[in-house]
Amino acid sequence: MIGQEDADDGESILAAVASFTSMRRILDSVSEDMTVLHTVENIIFPCLLHSLTADGLDSIEEGIDCITLILYHGYKRPEKGAQAAPTGIADQMWTLYPQLLYVCAGADGDADGGFGFEYVTPIVIALKNYISQDPEGMLKVQEGQGKTRLELLSHFIARCLKVSHNSSDGLDGVAIMNLLIAILENMQGRVDHALPGIIEVIVNELDWVNSKEKGYKNYRLMVLQALSMCFTYNSALTFDVLESRGMTLPVCGAWLKVMNQFKTDYELRRNIFGLSSIITCPKIPAAVTAQLPGLVNQVALLAIKMESERLDTLKDNEEHVAKGGVESDSDDEDEGDDGQIQEGDDVVSDDDDAAWDQTKKIFTKLGPKLGAGESLTQAEMDEFGLDDYGDDDSDFELDGQDDTLYDAAMDEVDELEFLRDTLTRVSQADPAALTGLMAGIAPEQRAKFETLLAGVATLVQRESDVTARVRALEAAKK
Repeated sequence: MIGQEDADDGESILAAVASFTSMRRILDSVSEDMTVLHTVENIIFPCLLHSLTADGLDSIEEGIDCITLILYHGYKRPEKGAQAAPTGIADQMWTLYPQLLYVCAGADGDADGGFGFEYVTPIVIALKNYISQDPEGMLKVQEGQGKTRLELLSHFIARCLKVSHNSSDGLDGVAIMNLLIAILENMQGRVDHALPGIIEVIVNELDWVNSKEKGYKNYRLMVLQALSMCFTYNSALTFDVLESRGMTLPVCGAWLKVMNQFKTDYELRRNIFGLSSIITCPKIPAAVTAQLPGLVNQVALLAIKMESERLDTLKDNEEHVAKGGVESDSDDEDEGDDGQIQEGDDVVSDDDDAAWDQTKKIFTKLGPKLGAGESLTQAEMDEFGLDDYGDDDSDFELDGQDDTLYDAAMDEVDELEFLRDTLTRVSQADPAALTGLMAGIAPEQRAKFETLLAGVATLVQRESDVTARVRALEAAKK
């Protein structure tokens, strides 16, 4: 039989989880109002800090999710072309950073990592948001640590990769390798000093995974994507580091050998960026120069795959718009006729005054409970419509792709435009050189590739137009 002590422990666990479930629902509901969001952040901060301790282990996953929501929605970089300057992440949120690292990596002597190593995937997503939302902050010394946040992260990566070698599938390593990619795609020009160390990690991990007789395919591909992003970051410096270690041909050979195994859009993007960056590298090793036509053939094949993926998505979105945003009868069921808040709708009214009145009521009644880490009653959640937020944690899944709650600086760069502009620069500098590079492409594929390059601007414009129309439909439903 279950004893009273066990029953009490079970109730405390449920209470802790319920409390964070309430917090997350409120964060969801105010995610577009920065003033209110930061007010919530200040109220629940003690709970977030407690969730990253051994005593708060019962609610650690929910706490990490809340941290990610705050970082993603509360500290977004200004959109491209905006006049506002980035503000950086608040010092209070940075105090959680070293604890996130410790929860997962533990101390240097912990062979199995920290007490929360099993939560490496959601922790990685939170850390990626620290990098993307405040790259300058990553270069600052963390208070009380004596090292920059980037240095702390580098140590964390080394520790976690060592622990991940104990797994049979390498999936923990896939998550960790995402951090290297996040550094490279968000800190352009800021981490030249760290690039040799990053490349050393990549080379060592590639050696380790190649020493295995079978398995680890996903991890191998992820390591090679990190290599591609090194070339994207600085191709000349990457070649310098590889040449100094005598690793250029082995590493690049391993990369090109599996090029046809990259299938998904994020894999294609990263490899298109990396291969394109090599084409215009100011100093390419002679052995690589001889292989450039084959390299261009590879990037052409990737680009054709990428265009096909994007056209399929574009077609689906255009059909969605043509139907007025209604995909099926089940979609209509979400839009109730009784005036009640439905799944996916905003909790607050579109009217600004009504929204503010609702927010004040929430904080007046619920703020003290949330600040104390107490869970809300069902009646309280019903009163403010907080129970309409589903328990779907899809935002926090990570299979190596860019997860939903993460935006990288490189997301603003279109990979096909990048490739087109790269080849245009080659043509302008030396038309004969471009002819030589294109010679490695089979005639049928070359015709497709040239048509693709000529139509990039049209594709991008169509995507922009349909995105605006989809957003308009979504806004009209609120």
